Amino acid sequence: MIHKADGVDLNHPQSKIQREDLFSYRGLPISNSAMILLLIGLQIFAYNYSMRRLMK
Repeated sequence: MIHKADGVDLNHPQSKIQREDLFSYRGLPISNSAMILLLIGLQIFAYNYSMRRLMK
């Protein structure tokens, strides 16, 4: 018995559904830990900068 789903023969591996790559992402050039530390540092800098401006 041959099973077909949407015109694709499921018993034959050579007739695989081909997927089109619409969006590819290879990751950040730095690690996730480094990115989190960078964001925390940016938040600390922004807080200190805003507090110094408000204290003037």
